[in-house]
Amino acid sequence: MTRLSTRALGVLFSLATLLAPGLAAAQKPGAPRPDDIGKELREAFLSKPLREWGITRTPEYPAVAAVGTDYAIDDKIVTVVSLADGSSSIYTTTTFGVIGGGGEHFHHRAAQRVVALAQPFFGDATPATTFPYPTGTKVRFYLRGYDGVRWIEADWAALEAGDRLTPLFAAVQDLVSELLATKPSPP
Repeated sequence: MTRLSTRALGVLFSLATLLAPGLAAAQKPGAPRPDDIGKELREAFLSKPLREWGITRTPEYPAVAAVGTDYAIDDKIVTVVSLADGSSSIYTTTTFGVIGGGGEHFHHRAAQRVVALAQPFFGDATPATTFPYPTGTKVRFYLRGYDGVRWIEADWAALEAGDRLTPLFAAVQDLVSELLATKPSPP
């Protein structure tokens, strides 16, 4: 098995366990559905102007300021968010999420590595004005540039076999591993 495959399986197992049915808390009447919160946060990440976050172009990150990586686990979608300032989050189409990771130095570096590895792909990526989730076994990378959003994607099997996007996906999996390793347990 390749390094990516071993890591990806471990991350998938961890996420699948956290996304399992029955982990959601009871919902209060009139409150937003908990499984919609991740979708709303993802949409805000992909559509809110970067200047509102205080992110400006830097020499280290000349094309891409943030990356949102979407992939499926069973019938659920995981979105891993990485920003050039070192912030990171995990949003899902369930009630699980990790919001605002990046306070720890290793989260910070892992998120910045994802953004650094995405730089060369921006020019050839497809411009996006809508942000659908990937289908089937596709892994989609939304690249938040300073002048718009673009996307690229690859099939999971191609990433395992050594696609040109494999180093980027491996960096995303490293970030997820760091975030899950330090996520506090629920009370």
